[in-house]
Amino acid sequence: MANFDAFLSKAPESRLGARWQVARFWPLMAGFNGVLAMNALMLWPSRSGVHLLIFIMTLVLLPFLLMLWTALAGLIGGRAPWWRWLVTQHRDPAINLWSCRQALLAQASFVGSALVWLWLMLISRQMVFYWSTSIEWVSQRVDSLFQVLSLGVITAPRALVISASEAGAITGWETALLSHAAYWGAWLSQVMLLWVIAPALILAGLCHWRMRRTLAHWPDHNAQLRRYYHSLKQDPLRYTALEPAQPDASLSANKLAIARHPLTEPGFGWLQPEGYLPAGSVYLGRGGHKADEQSVRNEGGVLKHWYCRVDQVATGDLADLIQLHSQQCDHPTLILCVPDPEPSELNNLLRSWQTFVERQQLRVHLTVVQPEVQKHG
Repeated sequence: MANFDAFLSKAPESRLGARWQVARFWPLMAGFNGVLAMNALMLWPSRSGVHLLIFIMTLVLLPFLLMLWTALAGLIGGRAPWWRWLVTQHRDPAINLWSCRQALLAQASFVGSALVWLWLMLISRQMVFYWSTSIEWVSQRVDSLFQVLSLGVITAPRALVISASEAGAITGWETALLSHAAYWGAWLSQVMLLWVIAPALILAGLCHWRMRRTLAHWPDHNAQLRRYYHSLKQDPLRYTALEPAQPDASLSANKLAIARHPLTEPGFGWLQPEGYLPAGSVYLGRGGHKADEQSVRNEGGVLKHWYCRVDQVATGDLADLIQLHSQQCDHPTLILCVPDPEPSELNNLLRSWQTFVERQQLRVHLTVVQPEVQKHG
């Protein structure tokens, strides 16, 4: 595959868990909430009509601020919405961008569904919009507020219409005021489109574009996914050679020197007998692999060394544990203990360990030691 995005495109239909399914349909749930919010505005207070200030705060101001925060946190800060941890514990740019896209679509869906429900109500029943407040300072500046919301792009309400709406609560909703309902509905619809729906859809498209670019190199941002991806990319075994393959001369070209000094620092011991290593060491390889992984997570920030006998066979379990340790400790030391006397095939054993380290791409310092004292009881 050219990249990971192409790899994903050839995968079978994924089986998502229940939490991921909820997150996928999060915008639809927000749309249902938009209808409920619009109904609440028509029923409160005391079924007297739709108050313009409460309408603007609920369906323009608050969604706009939430959309702005989502865009800044997701596209600039690299953070996901607060509900991301309810879906997955993984943290990487691809998942963060996907979550931000869903949040932006949910905000657009919330306002869009309320807008559709508003026009259904205007068509099917009598509705009135009014502006009435006990604060004189607010009443004096309502004209300026509507001018700001219009941004000079759409036609702002005329002063006569504003005055009629302001007096509506006092006049008892004269029939003449009902003629302004369609005008208010049209103007409020344009404001919602201008401030919330259009910006949210544009930002969601930008999130989707950045997410697709990130998915093309997703394993670069997720260590667990990288190991799994490379294991799937390996070519299957083919038994076509009729002659034994020649050893790769490019591997293990460096000759390792044998140091003679006692083992003084604790570390992880792979298949080592109890009491052989310094105090504080952790012995691995005797129990289950899950227990060994937990021991490495618990002690990986403290211990810096790995102890193995040079005549042991390096296995995939050992490579996985060292890879896990490398995420907590930068370049740990793999110490190969040479027994006394030295085995006759020592050079071949060292070459095998070097090949193991290189082919498993382990970020370790390889050291050969012949301990002066082998018992630390």
